[in-house]
Amino acid sequence: MNNNELILKKLDITDLKNLIDLQDKIISDLKVDEQHFILHRTASDFLNALESPSMYVFGLYDGDKLVSQSILSLPQNDYKREISEFLSENPNNELAVYKAVLVDPEYRGRGLMKRMLRTREETAILNGRKIAITQIAADNPASWINALRYGMQITKVGYDPEDNAKVIYLQKRLDGKIDPKINFDQK
Repeated sequence: MNNNELILKKLDITDLKNLIDLQDKIISDLKVDEQHFILHRTASDFLNALESPSMYVFGLYDGDKLVSQSILSLPQNDYKREISEFLSENPNNELAVYKAVLVDPEYRGRGLMKRMLRTREETAILNGRKIAITQIAADNPASWINALRYGMQITKVGYDPEDNAKVIYLQKRLDGKIDPKINFDQK
């Protein structure tokens, strides 16, 4: 199946097992010293994201097989924000917090990460967000290079307050241009 035949979906709780299976497959494919690249989400973590009114969990399906997923957080001003140590002067409702993009190892090199980055950006713009932010492990160049290629800029290098891992903080000003509009559950 080519990339144009992959189905983009906004995921829900019926996709929970597929999310966990994809994450487990990707983690098992990584070398032991690279497994920290991916936040090991529990079923409860995924369920919270799927049920949250401020999060979008996206997936690309090849038939009934989930081959890529990503989470976008659109925090409201009264929410506790992830990556709160970054751009704390900006109100939450201006920000889109990009979470990791996971791509099945069998599907790498097909531009799926770029497609998921575009999906998150277009959704953030449709929701009036002005700045996209993310945090990536410093020793995960594949991810931060893709983010740079997609127009994000490194604005800070620091340490994650949760696990003290060296991280790169990236951001991108969102200009409001969308091409084309997102159409979920379509080819």
